[in-house]
Amino acid sequence: MNILQQISVTGNLIEQVPNSDFSNFLGKTIQLLDSESKILDMIEDDLDFKGKAKKAVRIEDFRYLERYNCELLGNEFDSSDCTPISVEDLQLHQGRPRMSAKLIFLMILVQGYLGSLTNQKNFDFLKESRTFSLLLEAYGWKFPGRSTINENLNKVSLETHEYILKRQIQFLIGLNLDDFKELTIDSTSVSADSKWPTDSGIILALLQRSYHLGQKLDRFETENLRPGWCPRWLKEIKQLDFQINCLSGRQRKVKRLYKQLLNKAEKFAAHLSREMDRWNSNTDLYHLLPSKQAQAQTVIDVIAKDTTDVSRTILNARNRIFQGVSVKAKEKVLSISDPDAAFIKKGGREPVVGYKPQLVRSKQGFVVSLVLPPGSASDSGQFVPVIEQAIKNTGVLPHLVSADDGYSSQSARKYLLDKGVNIVNISGSKGKKIISDDDWNSDLYKEARRNRSAVESLMSIMKGCFGLGRMFVRGLDNVRRSMFQKAVAYNFLRCIYWFENPIEQT
Repeated sequence: MNILQQISVTGNLIEQVPNSDFSNFLGKTIQLLDSESKILDMIEDDLDFKGKAKKAVRIEDFRYLERYNCELLGNEFDSSDCTPISVEDLQLHQGRPRMSAKLIFLMILVQGYLGSLTNQKNFDFLKESRTFSLLLEAYGWKFPGRSTINENLNKVSLETHEYILKRQIQFLIGLNLDDFKELTIDSTSVSADSKWPTDSGIILALLQRSYHLGQKLDRFETENLRPGWCPRWLKEIKQLDFQINCLSGRQRKVKRLYKQLLNKAEKFAAHLSREMDRWNSNTDLYHLLPSKQAQAQTVIDVIAKDTTDVSRTILNARNRIFQGVSVKAKEKVLSISDPDAAFIKKGGREPVVGYKPQLVRSKQGFVVSLVLPPGSASDSGQFVPVIEQAIKNTGVLPHLVSADDGYSSQSARKYLLDKGVNIVNISGSKGKKIISDDDWNSDLYKEARRNRSAVESLMSIMKGCFGLGRMFVRGLDNVRRSMFQKAVAYNFLRCIYWFENPIEQT
């Protein structure tokens, strides 16, 4: 009996836990946690690692101040204590109380259920939830602030998220909800937290960011980049970008405006490049604390990369607009806010700038495996890795694996058959070419092709109910963590559904 069930049994009329989807969801998460204590150990290890990393920075700053004071007073500095710092070997001592690992786990799952908890609507729902209030009261927790929740959830590693999904699958096996013998794989396109790129918009955004960062270097007690004509050029480029976006089908005028924009952008980029060379030759960051040195270097690296990227984008725009030369998507700057986003185009669907996750669905509708490769990786190249991840998560060798035409690969199919999978079905014309006529026309393969479309319902639910269609975090690892949270939350709701509708299981 988990803690929510205990509250329901022992509570009075007012304290009774509501019978809702959210309370059932929290009940299942607690049930998993009660049977898998290693999850808490992994979360504690993640928190310790982040804490040790911060301590290592503080030690470096302290050593710097000691050395600086000795040099200032003319004393000899004892360098015997300046051995390289190993984060793993550091020890954490008593500090401020930190968020409970159990509460962090619950928040991870709640974020998968509701969506980002930095969203005011989701945060208010959680604060006003009677079930969650009773749960906090039962454990003796205070409701954490929004920034505290976000900070602690970001400390939980991708490996811990992967482990949570794996242990959840084992938990579902223990409940006899699925034998995971039949698997269906598919991919989908997911939009990044970024707007659709245009050459003029990318150039404007890169120049704006590099310019404004260059005017904040005085925060590190260094000289700012000299502005020169940049403010005027920036204003003119912004106006030209607006005019270009307002035109439709008037190619001659678009070319004229682009010519003006690219000329001004080249002057801007050239000025930034000269200023960066001057700044690097005249500036020494030694006088800063190591932590400040790292921050300053990060800013300088961003400006340098933006300057390189804007020059590359200008060249690509000239080739595309005036020479008619198309540029491959992987050579373009597609997003300012999320550099890991890629150009994704699936079949005849609307292309997106974002990600292409691979999901494996079991017969009873559970997400068994989720893999997010970088870029726009081909489905056929992901066929074996994703199925092997599913086997690793379940500990079960499936007897049937089904996929669509995009996964057509004779070598991948042969590998899975040799591994012991009885039926490896690939629907479509490409699949038919690599499957023997006897297998293709058999009842088992016909049934597999009929049932393959069930994975489309998974994609629809994940996008429509769990926000998989568009990410609100940036960076490959952050997107992966968010997707794992959504997958685990979906599996628990699917679990609750089967308990409420056992007759529908086949």
